[in-house]
Amino acid sequence: MKILYTFFLASILFCLAGCSRTSESNSRIYIEGKMSGNLIAPDAIEVKIVNEGLIISETKLASDYGFKLSGPLVSSGNCELQINKKIKSFSASKPGCILNSDSKSIQIPAGTTYVIFNEIVLE
Repeated sequence: MKILYTFFLASILFCLAGCSRTSESNSRIYIEGKMSGNLIAPDAIEVKIVNEGLIISETKLASDYGFKLSGPLVSSGNCELQINKKIKSFSASKPGCILNSDSKSIQIPAGTTYVIFNEIVLE
């Protein structure tokens, strides 16, 4: 019985130690938004989150031209929201987001884990 009790106690302590939400290895990013402008069929527009050159999440637009993405962060460095059409302008809930020179991606500043794009206007 003592062995069973020790095993049970060790299992609980192991679970508590493994459930840390503050660990950087548990970091996630959430991005949502809506597009407008020169729109084609929503299922033809691809949206991706890229972190350290890796695609961590991707989707196509919903019928209302909205999107929601989330995924694990590979590193705490900058992320990019990539779209397969050129971006004319955007408005975001967080400061520091920058349109890249290719006009097909928006840089998300390091440390940002949640962004709402109120509007992304496509060319």
